[in-house]
Amino acid sequence: MENNETQRAKRVNPKERIDVINFIGGDVLAQIVNISISGMMLASRQKFSDDQMFQTKLSLGGYELSVGLECVWAETQESGMTYGGFMIIDISEDDKGRLQHFIETQSE
Repeated sequence: MENNETQRAKRVNPKERIDVINFIGGDVLAQIVNISISGMMLASRQKFSDDQMFQTKLSLGGYELSVGLECVWAETQESGMTYGGFMIIDISEDDKGRLQHFIETQSE
């Protein structure tokens, strides 16, 4: 997907808290602020940096999805919270379909 197409992807704010789990170590990496088929904005007390990559898992709609993420921007606030924009770089076709369904149901 081209960059401008990626930015136009429909984004939704989840109706409930969704933790993103770092597959390595199993700790909570962040919470989802908004999500689209191509990426997500995350918030965390942990700091991120551009180009950092994570293999993660998250629960959406009763399914556990495995998602590879790359940080494309990050900003730490005075409060200590770090917000970061992440591009989805690895997701199975099944999980992509589940993510699309989740996005459609969040906007209803």
